[in-house]
Formats: sequence, structure tokens, C-alpha cells
Amino acid sequence: MDMLLYEKADQAQALLAETGLDCWLAFARETDLHPDPGVEQVVGAGVVRNSAFLFGAGGERVAVVANFDTSAVRAKGVFREVIGYDEDIRDPLLRAAGTITSPLSLQSLAWLVASAGDHIMHPTPLHQCRCPDCLQATDHPNKEVHRQLNLLLSRLNEQQRRWLAAWEAQRIGHGGDRLVSSITGLHVQTIRRGRQELGSAFANLPPGRVRRPGAGRPPLEKKIRSWSETW
Repeated sequence: MDMLLYEKADQAQALLAETGLDCWLAFARETDLHPDPGVEQVVGAGVVRNSAFLFGAGGERVAVVANFDTSAVRAKGVFREVIGYDEDIRDPLLRAAGTITSPLSLQSLAWLVASAGDHIMHPTPLHQCRCPDCLQATDHPNKEVHRQLNLLLSRLNEQQRRWLAAWEAQRIGHGGDRLVSSITGLHVQTIRRGRQELGSAFANLPPGRVRRPGAGRPPLEKKIRSWSETW
């Protein structure tokens, strides 16, 4: 258990009591790409898919994360309950919130989730293709193909985007890396890395991990200690 994270969670509970709020909800996704200081300071674990972290004024601590993110979150020892999901976070999130929040707050959360829809659940922006076919003024059949490809990429995590782009580049053949880069906005080196990973049959890439062991941001301990002095 990371005692520093646990102390921060206790402080969050105290702040809820002071302000009269019944719940604090932190929502995150792909924290390696979209860091959230609040999540770093009280969760301490990176996540890939849509994740919700709930702190109740009565001491409740519930994390709702994708099944392959549950182990990392549980290992930190902050949350008394870690709920995993397979496809969509919405229903398990609302069920978890129902055990913590008042009926009025739950109605507000349900409205937010329903009205925000894909803007909350899939925050990766849709890239506009910059290939010659899509830049021309006249219609071209590839415009719709490339739009659909970028739509699909917007629903994938960092690793999956790299692999799909690499597969498409291999399918195209000579010049595929640069063409797919102009279509998707991914860097040529990223696509080449994806081809290498596909060629190695994902060696050293265990399921559920977006980056290789040791990759990504440095440990958060130093950041959290510095921040704790001002909280």
C-alpha cells in the first residue's frame, strides 16, 4: 500500500465534509497521453481505457476501470472497491455512484453521462486526413475510406492505433508508412515501430500494457511529495 496516496484520499474525504459535497468523481483515460494531476496524486496508477474514481464523504472509495486496468489500481491499495468492466463504463459507473451519492446527485451524473455521450467516453479527436486524395476539391472514394479509418483510430488506445496504422501501411506496401502518416496524423516512426511489433508477434508486450515496462513517465512519488507540502 502506498501510504502517501492513502493519506491524500483521507484528505479528499475531509474536504468533502467541509464543503458539504457527497462525492468527488475523477474521470480519466489514457493517462500516459493525457496526464491528470488530480488522478496522479490520489490514484497513483496509470489507466488505458475510460476510468472513474469516486471518493465519498462517508469514506467510500470506488474505482471503475477496464478489466485489464484493475490489477494496477488494486495494487496501490487506495480503493476499497475496484470494479472492472469489459465494454462500456456507463452502467457500472452509475451503479457505483448510486451507492455513494444522493438521489439528486445521481440524477445529475446520469444526465451528464447520457448527454455527453461519446464526447466523454471517447475524447480522442478525429484527425482530418491530409493525403492528396482528401485534399483535392473534387470527391474521391478514398475520402470516406480515410474518414472511417480515422474514426476507428479515435476509438482505440495508443497501442492499438499504432498497430492498426502499421497493418494498413504493410497492406499498401512501398511508401505505405508516409501515406498512412498523412492519413492518420501518426508519426512515420510510430508506424514503423508498430510494424516492428507486429513482425515480432508482440514479443515483450503483455496484454493490458500500453507501453513497455519502464516506459512512460517517471515514478510519481517525488511529484506527490512535493505537492503534499502545499496541500
